[in-house]
Amino acid sequence: MPEELIQAGFAALITPPGAVELTEKPDEDSKTGGFIGKAKEPLGIYIQRVSVVDNFSQRPPFDHLNDSIYRRLIRDFIDGAAMPESKVAALSREADDHRTNSLDDSNIQFSMIDGLQRLFCYDIAILLVLYREKLVAQGLITAQAWEYFKETVEDTGEATAAIRELLQRPMRYEIFYNINLAGLLHYMVTFNTAQRR
Repeated sequence: MPEELIQAGFAALITPPGAVELTEKPDEDSKTGGFIGKAKEPLGIYIQRVSVVDNFSQRPPFDHLNDSIYRRLIRDFIDGAAMPESKVAALSREADDHRTNSLDDSNIQFSMIDGLQRLFCYDIAILLVLYREKLVAQGLITAQAWEYFKETVEDTGEATAAIRELLQRPMRYEIFYNINLAGLLHYMVTFNTAQRR
């Protein structure tokens, strides 16, 4: 997604992310020995920091455009609704236990703990606002799906200006760091117990 946005002329809004900047002092978790902080950054940075691929132990994606709940979430997001915080783990790519001691470490891999399905929805929203009905012609969405989003997407105005505004939308998330894989799994179970299927 970021590469496609850069090629579409939005490079100024897709600058490579630096270290995560916390908005408040992190809390220490005595269970995992890790820290939990809060962060807020533009969507254009967030979609580069996290990804819909390479997340530890996540359930497979499904067709968000055929699910009434996710369709509504996508439409509401395009319409400007604030979304709940996601939960993101910062893990070391080099350490055997994947523990990263600092958010300034240079070789961090980010893995979604909670919010992966919303991330899919944000990416779909970007595509809808950028390409609009062209997605139907390209066979990427059905005409029925486009009809559901059409009015909301068109209300955003001209595509280039709408994408610029969307990529600057603030995204809030909790960041979990100085944890190993066991700590990551602990948080995943804690936040996702209601999603058993």
